[in-house]
Amino acid sequence: MIKKLNSFFIFILVIFSFIYAKPRIAVIEFKGVFIENYVAQQLISYFQMELHYWTSNGKAEVDFILSDDDILSLEAKAGINTKSRSLKTYIDKYSPDIALRTSPKNLNKNGDILNISLYALSQLKDLIQD
Repeated sequence: MIKKLNSFFIFILVIFSFIYAKPRIAVIEFKGVFIENYVAQQLISYFQMELHYWTSNGKAEVDFILSDDDILSLEAKAGINTKSRSLKTYIDKYSPDIALRTSPKNLNKNGDILNISLYALSQLKDLIQD
């Protein structure tokens, strides 16, 4: 099920109020949310895309579903451990030509998953055409 991200930014406000109260704990606890917010900002500013996400009855969730010419899935990872059961569930269900993941790791392709470094997200369209 694809849903539009509408309450995401309200959640960010709640997190920022927590950060103000306990900054050290917040950075460790919410780094994934910060990365997702960074990715959302990059997608909106560079590609003017409406943001959606995919969920499988609460068991799996892919952070971003992008539609341009094709439908693309994008999972945002904050750490170097980039294993993603949710992205695998999506791939198994829909068999996309390519699935995208963004993380601090370097650009690489492992099977049908293309990892794009966080700093290179603005080059997304060029990277998926190659």
